[in-house]
Amino acid sequence: MIVNSFLQLYFNIMKKSDVLEYFGGSPRRVAEFLGISVQAVHAWPDIVPESSAYKLQVLTNGALRVK
Repeated sequence: MIVNSFLQLYFNIMKKSDVLEYFGGSPRRVAEFLGISVQAVHAWPDIVPESSAYKLQVLTNGALRVK
């Protein structure tokens, strides 16, 4: 958790838990929304990969934001 705190201080990030909460806890919904496999979503670490994070920010019209 110290690493995540460090990352939040110095980098723009989006948390996987926030994304899952937005999609009702469903990795399948996230995957379908992004056009990727469910396995890819499951493989995300606690921090959403940058390319997916910015894509989510745009496609949700800012409801999910890189912070």
